[in-house]
Amino acid sequence: MDKVTNFFEKYKEASFKKGETIINPGDPMSEVFFIKSGVVRLYNISKEGNETTFNLLKPDTYFSMLSIITDIPNKYYFEALTSVEVFIAPKKQFLEYIKSEPDVLFDVTKRILSGVNGLLLAIENLTSGKAGDRVETILTILAKRFGKKTGEFILIDLPLTHQQIANLVGLTRETTSLEIEKLISKKYIKYEGHKILVLKPDNLT
Repeated sequence: MDKVTNFFEKYKEASFKKGETIINPGDPMSEVFFIKSGVVRLYNISKEGNETTFNLLKPDTYFSMLSIITDIPNKYYFEALTSVEVFIAPKKQFLEYIKSEPDVLFDVTKRILSGVNGLLLAIENLTSGKAGDRVETILTILAKRFGKKTGEFILIDLPLTHQQIANLVGLTRETTSLEIEKLISKKYIKYEGHKILVLKPDNLT
């Protein structure tokens, strides 16, 4: 990733506070964002006003790539889930760069496919039946993507509210809180401050 980081470091850098919107649906997509630090949330709001989170993007991740490469208008919100720092490169220069660097183009392709996989997992999670299974599945995914080993346990190194977890699994906050309490009572998880410590990773879905 050094080549990619070196490329983006030539362009402007921007910071966003937690909860600040970085990209809105319909914004002109003339730039590529590369996350230096923090976590970005990709989500949408239905006509009924329901919010669904499709993916959480971590450092060294590009975003707005679908619209940049295909010219498909962006329909999603990108929000700073934590404090976020990004590099922002112009679309034209970025496309010229990846066309001249096959290994970087391969990396971009892998990341786009990884993003598609994240969307498929979100859809699968949203359409699964039991509320408990949905919550366990998303905690397993978060532990894999954002987990840090702490002895035998895994710390999901991301402060998430019950509402944010609910948005990831397509449930109400009340139902999500109930399912989390069940996992706590089973001693599968516990809270360390505002972060979840997975005590029995193998017991989750």
